[in-house]
Amino acid sequence: MSFFKHINIYFISSIIQNLIPFLALPIVTSYITPSEYSIIAMYALIVSFFAAFIGINAHGAISRKFVDKDNIDFPLYIGNSFIIYFISILIVLLLSFIFIEELEKITSLSSIWIYLALFASSMQFLILVYVTLLQMKQKSLYYGIFNIIRSILNTILILLFVVFYNIGWQGYLEANIIVVSLFSLISIAFIIKAKEIKIVYNKEYFNHILRFGIPLVPHALGGLLIAMTDRILLINIEGKEATGIYQLGWQMVLPISILIEAVKNSYIPWLFEKLKYQSHKMKIVKVTYLMIGSIFIITTFFIFIVDFVIINFFSESYSRSTEVIPYLAYGLALSGSYYTVGLIISYTEKTAILAVLTFITGFLNLIFSYYLIDINGMVGAAQGTLLAYLITFLLTWILSSKVHPMPWFSFWRKNEA
Repeated sequence: MSFFKHINIYFISSIIQNLIPFLALPIVTSYITPSEYSIIAMYALIVSFFAAFIGINAHGAISRKFVDKDNIDFPLYIGNSFIIYFISILIVLLLSFIFIEELEKITSLSSIWIYLALFASSMQFLILVYVTLLQMKQKSLYYGIFNIIRSILNTILILLFVVFYNIGWQGYLEANIIVVSLFSLISIAFIIKAKEIKIVYNKEYFNHILRFGIPLVPHALGGLLIAMTDRILLINIEGKEATGIYQLGWQMVLPISILIEAVKNSYIPWLFEKLKYQSHKMKIVKVTYLMIGSIFIITTFFIFIVDFVIINFFSESYSRSTEVIPYLAYGLALSGSYYTVGLIISYTEKTAILAVLTFITGFLNLIFSYYLIDINGMVGAAQGTLLAYLITFLLTWILSSKVHPMPWFSFWRKNEA
């Protein structure tokens, strides 16, 4: 019951956290043109790109080592993650300086905003470490309150800068930078106050964090390739206006991700428990099919609702985003379906397969999106994303059946093991 209580808190807080900026979107987009909105999209993507390298996934190592905290010097372990964090910032800053012209060309951002994106990504790492500690301590209520307040303040500042002061897309990004800076300072203050950090080099801890985090970088880059390809290609082929309209489409279908995340969090402990027993295979298959069917039914209804909202509450300049909504929504539904079979691979601990699949999806998205954008423009980018997710789901399903056979097509037989 305690587990489900925490899941409910995470789910509800996530809804509130994402609903606040979601409700402000119609107002914000009436003051920002699609071309300007594409700049916001590129900034968000470059922040995510830097985040794959900043800290080298040290927050994941911290969450894993938390279970052993009574047997190690845990503050010293966190301190060594911060040493890696500082080193990674310097390396990324140096590489950004060397390749700044290429980054400007690819993202259509000026160098100042690229460096500000690096700063914001660095600050986000501090927040990520703090919320990771809250999660591991099962302080779900504090976790929820922290993120909700952050979302409220961010939305207020965006409305203030964009609507009241009419600063435009610069105001939108400035609001984000202010909020991430403030909450990163709050995060590090709480970590220091709790005496959970001791910055002294320890070879054993330092090397453990690197061994844990470095193999995850390719997986993260594969995920970024999926997330960034469509918009990077779109802004370079179709231009800023199409990219801004497309980005709104992505923003509008994000609630599907919240649903999928909540389902995944509840499904993982149930699935792993059932997989221990051969006799539960049929039940797992039936529940999996039920979940996939439910995700697609909910997604179908959601598409009609989003189309209605865009047509009636958003500026006419964004109305074409309804053209990409179905493809992006079903793409996310397929990503949710991917988790239902991909978790079986995780159970077998053959996670290297998932990293390979992520890269395959990224390159497929690149190929599909490039050719489909040339044929169908903005809609082609969404179609490429949908195709990439579909193939990834099917490949993952096939591989999961290889590493852990399940009665996918014979679950109705009573004598099926």
